Amino acid sequence: LGPLTDLPLPCGLCDRVRTLAFDPTGNRLAVVRGPALSVFELPSGRLLTSVPAGSGGWRDVVFLEDDRLRGLRRSGDQDSGVQIVEIRLPGGQAEVTGQVTAGAAARIQWDNAGERLLVFHQTKPATLHDGRSGAPLATLGEPGTNVASLSDGRTGFLSDGRIAVVESRASTRLRILSSTGEEE
Repeated sequence: LGPLTDLPLPCGLCDRVRTLAFDPTGNRLAVVRGPALSVFELPSGRLLTSVPAGSGGWRDVVFLEDDRLRGLRRSGDQDSGVQIVEIRLPGGQAEVTGQVTAGAAARIQWDNAGERLLVFHQTKPATLHDGRSGAPLATLGEPGTNVASLSDGRTGFLSDGRIAVVESRASTRLRILSSTGEEE
């Protein structure tokens, strides 16, 4: 790692930041703040694009391997779900590619490649979804079981692609599932 440097990003950028994401090379920074998703070039701090959220609001973003990123955008109706949006850089062209049904209190996690999503629902078992279309791939846990992610909110997906979940009913247990959400 090089020395820490001050980045010439706009003043006040870190106020009310919802999420940050670095591209795999470390040359770009995506910032979800307020109603917009902004992408900056590093280390110059130059704004590459800014994409408004519309009536909902951005929740999270992940860079893909090429000049694209995926974002989660809340639909205008809080109960209808979350749109999956692909954004092409540097122009910021946005295309809705899918949707995931998730209540306002649900927590959603990307895997590192942006290919899968874990949805931790408040009152039902967690679900695994395709990261582009939102199609359901698996239910993680049985009805009546509360499935939660591990403490830092990013450890549901392990580095080898498997999924770690904590289940609680009468007792608590940690389960490691295959990358498709199946029992190993």
